[in-house]
Amino acid sequence: MLENLLDEVCDIKSRFDSYETIFSFNGTITYELLTNLGALLRQNLDAIEKNQTRKSKVFIVFIEELQNVLFYSKEKYPKTGDNELYFNLGIVLVGYINDIDKYFIVCGNAIDKEDVKKIESKIESIKSLDTEELKSMYKQKRREKNRDKGSKGAGLGFIEIARKTTEMDYKIFNLKDDLSFFVFEAII
Repeated sequence: MLENLLDEVCDIKSRFDSYETIFSFNGTITYELLTNLGALLRQNLDAIEKNQTRKSKVFIVFIEELQNVLFYSKEKYPKTGDNELYFNLGIVLVGYINDIDKYFIVCGNAIDKEDVKKIESKIESIKSLDTEELKSMYKQKRREKNRDKGSKGAGLGFIEIARKTTEMDYKIFNLKDDLSFFVFEAII
């Protein structure tokens, strides 16, 4: 059993290396962890990126993506028991692809299947906007008093990400009966 696990870990490491991953994390996401991963990302960016604007964009997108996991992941740990204290589960990868001089930030988390269409519609709508339209939408959302139903923030996350990235994309996979796995990628 462990031999297979060891082989799989080596395979994962090899794949991450091929994508020039700066760091990755899979597990429970808390505010404290978000803060610590943010500090780690800043240290890595300080070592490899001289452009302050680009460093800032990578950091902002990273925080937005991890907040989505923190606020919306439907996969919890511990998964069973009477304990009311639980943590949201997710995954994050950050990397730099030297050949194309771009950073990537990828996050994933479980979502309710009933939310799939809403999320797809929201992202596709945002992806279709140009720079000025994104700026206008961002300002409009900031002025709105009513949040989107189920939103734990101001509803600005994907808009903010789109404003900071050169491209963004997502995939949604079947996870189990009532859950799907949402993977979101931003390129800077």
